[in-house]
Amino acid sequence: MTKLIIDYASKNNITLDINGKDNNGVSPILYCTFNNNVEMARLIVDYANENYIILNI
Repeated sequence: MTKLIIDYASKNNITLDINGKDNNGVSPILYCTFNNNVEMARLIVDYANENYIILNI
């Protein structure tokens, strides 16, 4: 699902707010680490690199 969203955003020139936080102050990259989701973390890091976004943890 994450890959689909990232691909859609890239194709449609949409910048995702990957540094946004939920009500508990958890960002997507931090959520990945809490859940040992390496694949999703890689997708987020790759997206950040491709779009020159500095990840805030």
